[in-house]
Amino acid sequence: MSTSYLRKFARPFIQVLTLFLITAMLSGLQAPMNAAAAPVERPLAASAPAVSLNVPAEAFIGDTVNFTVSFDNTDASDPGYGPLIDLILPTNGADGAPNPDGLTFVSATYLGTNVERTVITVPGSGTVTHPYMRDASGAFITVTGLTPGDTFVALRLPFGSFTPDQPPATVDVTVNMSNLADLGTPLTVQA
Repeated sequence: MSTSYLRKFARPFIQVLTLFLITAMLSGLQAPMNAAAAPVERPLAASAPAVSLNVPAEAFIGDTVNFTVSFDNTDASDPGYGPLIDLILPTNGADGAPNPDGLTFVSATYLGTNVERTVITVPGSGTVTHPYMRDASGAFITVTGLTPGDTFVALRLPFGSFTPDQPPATVDVTVNMSNLADLGTPLTVQA
């Protein structure tokens, strides 16, 4: 091929190629017509953990009572994050105010170490603001339907996450039973 032939056809070819590249670059700068914002990220709902109580059937009036609470992740595959145990202690007992005759919280330990906790006396509204748990918007949740004067104890377990294959975490809890407790009247602890 002669040099004049290449010059004759190369120049228009390079011009068309340049125009094509400029058009391609400019179209890459434009937003796609059907683009949509990504959805707000929210944690996926997972199975609720299992919590079980091992409370003695009987205890001496006016004595300390020790029991255990076990936490387990029963989900098939997903880890849980920020594991918590909530306890509701019948501080009012059978008689209630002005002389409560139930259980009062003393301590909670995991493997001999104190567990982070927040102890709240339930106000007259029967509603408490949870000290750790938040909803999807970031607001602290409220726990309702509680008995005024009883005790709500939120325990934060010492794990960032809890996987299904971990063995249950058992927390040792100590409470005091009132000297005024009624003989033969059960005091129900909830978790």
